[in-house]
Amino acid sequence: MRHGRPSRTDGLAAGRRDGLRVFTATRKILSRHVAYAAGIARAAVQACRTAFRACAGECGEHASLQRHCEVCAKACRRCERACTELLTSLG
Repeated sequence: MRHGRPSRTDGLAAGRRDGLRVFTATRKILSRHVAYAAGIARAAVQACRTAFRACAGECGEHASLQRHCEVCAKACRRCERACTELLTSLG
């Protein structure tokens, strides 16, 4: 936010923070050693994949202008693919 007004990158930053929160929750659910609820785990991975897809799209729009956006978009696409593979293995 600049001078009390939202900047065009405020949405990107908020999206990345939200994605990080989704990823952190998913990591905690999947790494639980005591009880494993397959339905909840699957829903968490799906939410994680959705967050990575959204981040890749947002950062991809700025990739030609900012190198860090290009790097972020590529990383998010890799993570999205990893989530898809994990969902396949979860059945």
